[in-house]
Amino acid sequence: MRVPGSRFHEIHTSEQAKQRTISGIPLGRAGTCEDVAHAVALLASEYNGFITGASFDINGGAYMA
Repeated sequence: MRVPGSRFHEIHTSEQAKQRTISGIPLGRAGTCEDVAHAVALLASEYNGFITGASFDINGGAYMA
């Protein structure tokens, strides 16, 4: 399974390390560029009329408190 990410990780991160990282993500998969693009599209849309000073953690739930 190819984990989306930088060229650095494609070269230097082992498959075991990738799977270990993914196993810690509640959604059970690595994030993609599209995941970030969806948040950007929301902010650029007509539905953002009451969002101010928000911070979006686009991490599949990995840092939920």
